[in-house]
Amino acid sequence: MNAPHLSRYQRLIAHLAGQALDLAEPHVDPAEPGSLAIGLPAARAMLAASDEQAVAMGETASDAWRALADSRGELRDALGHTRPTYYALVLAMTWATWAPANHKSVDVETMERAEQTLDARDEIELRLLSTRATGDAGQVTDAMIAGADDGAMHPYVDGQELIDVWWYRELVAIHALGALALSSQPDRRLLTRLQRAVMYHLENTQPDHTTAQPWGVAAFAFFPEAIPFADQQLHDAQANWTTAGPASALLPGLILADAAHTLARVTQLDPTPA
Repeated sequence: MNAPHLSRYQRLIAHLAGQALDLAEPHVDPAEPGSLAIGLPAARAMLAASDEQAVAMGETASDAWRALADSRGELRDALGHTRPTYYALVLAMTWATWAPANHKSVDVETMERAEQTLDARDEIELRLLSTRATGDAGQVTDAMIAGADDGAMHPYVDGQELIDVWWYRELVAIHALGALALSSQPDRRLLTRLQRAVMYHLENTQPDHTTAQPWGVAAFAFFPEAIPFADQQLHDAQANWTTAGPASALLPGLILADAAHTLARVTQLDPTPA
């Protein structure tokens, strides 16, 4: 995929993210305890049209730290489900958008309390999302992302985990690894590992089995062979929020905004690992 093609796909994802957030925002309340809506300012900052807009919105996004710290690691989606994954995503997005605006003081104790909520979690997908918020790609060890011999991010043991749950965790891990690997100065080790995981799911997973939450869509869009998988994810997300109601567009909107932010940094990167 050449850079212009990737750039067009980034703009498509950003446009869909904006649509989803516009649809959801009147129906959600960021002030409600435990609401995923506390991620809205960070998502808007990621979609900002200019660096100046992003910094201004990033200052607003810093207000999410206290809400994150007070949420005890659980944020609620439109169906009332709470998952540590949601918290980890909003934490990573808040950090990514707060950092450029960090000349404005934030309560460090509150920020650290928000970050430490995930420290005791050992799931690879949560560790990768947490690494985005508290460190850098260099902190990701080979052992941390070893996964399964076939390329999956997690070994699957029949009878110990539902296949749908395993698929979900796989895509969240790909989403998080993609944000680390597809940086402006990419780590080829992580990019090669990401490609193995993406190709495994391209060959073994039906996109419409992966929920209407488009986790990992930036990674699938990055590798030319996997673009149809990303296309299906975008279609399923839109179809779901069209039928499930406007509030349901919030979570896919956050995921898409994060994906657009990832792709915006890699439009000049060769998608073929060395």
